[in-house]
Amino acid sequence: MQSTVKEEDWINRATNEELLEAITEIQSHIPEESLENECYKSFLGKLDIETEFVKYMKVMPSLSRRASLVRKRSKSRSSAIDRFVTLTNEQKCLILQAQYEDLKNESEQTRISFEEALDLQKAISEELKARQEEILKNYNQFCRLVGNKNSSEGLQVVPAEKVLRFSDDYSKFLDTQSDKLRLKNSSIKSTLKKVEEQLRQKESGDVLGAVDFEQMKIDNTKCLAEIDEKNHNIQKMKITAARTLQILNGYKVTILFITDCMFH
Repeated sequence: MQSTVKEEDWINRATNEELLEAITEIQSHIPEESLENECYKSFLGKLDIETEFVKYMKVMPSLSRRASLVRKRSKSRSSAIDRFVTLTNEQKCLILQAQYEDLKNESEQTRISFEEALDLQKAISEELKARQEEILKNYNQFCRLVGNKNSSEGLQVVPAEKVLRFSDDYSKFLDTQSDKLRLKNSSIKSTLKKVEEQLRQKESGDVLGAVDFEQMKIDNTKCLAEIDEKNHNIQKMKITAARTLQILNGYKVTILFITDCMFH
């Protein structure tokens, strides 16, 4: 209150030049103060009144400390604004950091949306270009197949067989392209599924390390060695079975020979 009285006394005693200079100085600070107020207003507008506002209010000066936060200055041209409570540097940094994070997130979301829209527009452009090329190609093929005469020569009768043949060939071509696109789509879905699985493993911390990879290589080498050994044993068993079959056939021939001798 005493500070306010002193300020009013200075205003009453100041000359017109001093008042004009003080007003000019205050007006020069208006854009900066307006920008700062907009920042604070945006910050407060994004807070949850029941939770976050209470949390951030803890760093605000209490009512009992407001008098101590008022800067004591001598009587000057700017003393009229000294009676307002100002934020500390810590509080300003806290608010600016929160605003910076919000702007950073908004910028990232805008970038992602722009890239998605750009990819969509590129895909549409490529599709239209492909359709245009396909229509032009089909038109040229149709003209070569059925013939192309000038309008001055009169109307041309196109044989139905040529039109049907062109239609059948084009239908087969569309079926082939459809199969190719279906396979490509399946491949893209499979790749996307693998990438999503890798991302999920990376997020959950299930990615194999270098030690696990080396252990897998060792286990793989052991399995290959066991497979080779079993294949070798199978080859031996096949040879043994072939020899046994030869011996059995020899016994059969001997039995038949003995049987013939007994009956004759």
